[in-house]
Amino acid sequence: MKLWTAFALKLAILLLLTPLSLSFPTPVHHRRTVDPEILTNQTRHLLKLTQDLLENHVIATDIEHRFKTLPTITSRATDLNSLEVKSTLAQLHADLLLYDLHFDWLNNATKKHENAALAKLGELIHLLKALIVSLQRQMSKPEVIRTPARSLPLPSIPVSQWEVVQSSLEILQKFRLYCDWTLRVLLSLKLKN
Repeated sequence: MKLWTAFALKLAILLLLTPLSLSFPTPVHHRRTVDPEILTNQTRHLLKLTQDLLENHVIATDIEHRFKTLPTITSRATDLNSLEVKSTLAQLHADLLLYDLHFDWLNNATKKHENAALAKLGELIHLLKALIVSLQRQMSKPEVIRTPARSLPLPSIPVSQWEVVQSSLEILQKFRLYCDWTLRVLLSLKLKN
């Protein structure tokens, strides 16, 4: 009787088990979609954090509109009833990517000038990226066509601390309005489903 070597034994077992593994179907991993309630809660949290960051600004000044590339809200309150899921999710995704670019720019500017008033900016950026990922998962469900991310010409990093404060005020104020509108849109879409 011939003794089996470890390699030959493993090879024989593998050859015997191969037909068994082919006879059982492998499980299909479905992409997990996000509950619309999660998107709504993430947006509420972003809105609250943005309001907190704006409260830290002690300066009440008219903002200089330097950022022509920030998304604008083109809808009215009466339009909320006629929103379509696919086009609305695609628009939200594109707008949030633009805000992500602006907040990354603002983060670089505040690091250069060490602005203590924007200590929670890193948390806001993290939550924004999490909302974008959740929105991407939700968009995979109704097969929404994503708009490609755009690279925009942003202003150069501000030279003075005052310019950083003005820029942060503009971005945060517009983002607060955008989060409020987005929350209303998500609630409207949730009621439709």
